[in-house]
Amino acid sequence: MLRVATLNVWFDDKLREARTKALVSVIKALHFEVVCLQEVVPEVAKHLMRDLPEWSSSDPGDGSSVYPYGVMTLVAPGGSPRFSFHELPTQMFRKLLVAHVSELTIASVHLESLNNHPTRVSQLRECAKILAPFQNVLLLGDFNFDSDRNFDISAREPLENGVLEQVIPEYVDLWLALRREPGKTFDSTVNPFIRKLEIMRYDRVMTRLTGWNAVSIEMFGNQPVDDVVELSNREREHLERPPTPDRPIPGPRNNLFEFEDVPESLQQNSSTGSACPLFEQPSTPPRSRPRLFLSDHFGLSVCLEQKTPS
Repeated sequence: MLRVATLNVWFDDKLREARTKALVSVIKALHFEVVCLQEVVPEVAKHLMRDLPEWSSSDPGDGSSVYPYGVMTLVAPGGSPRFSFHELPTQMFRKLLVAHVSELTIASVHLESLNNHPTRVSQLRECAKILAPFQNVLLLGDFNFDSDRNFDISAREPLENGVLEQVIPEYVDLWLALRREPGKTFDSTVNPFIRKLEIMRYDRVMTRLTGWNAVSIEMFGNQPVDDVVELSNREREHLERPPTPDRPIPGPRNNLFEFEDVPESLQQNSSTGSACPLFEQPSTPPRSRPRLFLSDHFGLSVCLEQKTPS
């Protein structure tokens, strides 16, 4: 069995140290053997490598591969992975990270955020081209579109999720193949780090397997992690502050991690002129007690079993 996990760790600095400590504990407790992360900043990369010194990493040790933020893959001791980064069309520092582990090709990606469907299509096409030579492939990460609705809910047709059938038709969406639950990995009704009402299945594990069977897929990080890390008084006070602001708007900013007010021009769909509901929806009702979560996303964990040669 091989356990592979993926999580967008959220590049915001809110309780970053506590969340990273909790992530290390979760990685060890759930016995992951390959961990694919998105939105990793250099500080988090160095923290992970310090606390998991025997693990192989796609980063050389100084956080340079994820500057200013990016994808990172960790492989448990005993594996002999080969890592490679591949450029993608992007205005948001996005790359494809490929790890060859145990006769598997595991590719981690963070597709372009916000209302950037054409860029995501181009990125998926490039991913398909890069991964075409390999037989047993996982393409996983934050895809930044939901399986049931578009970014702009008024743009009902065509559904952006259809790009998967168009660009990578031979891949299986593992959650849909193995589970009946909605599988929403971004859920403001549960996660206190999301300010506005938003429930989406952004994160995916897509598989193209011949020599392996996907046995199961589970969600993790969808429960509080207060019990695995002790918060200082300062961190507890920080937890009591309001949730995350809106996601960052596209385009250059003086400070990558500085969130700005969304301009009026971005609140209108460029093709229809209709308002985007993600900016219209009311705030999620306040919760009785703030809790610590790993990220604003939930993670996915897959268990794979290699087929016995006939």
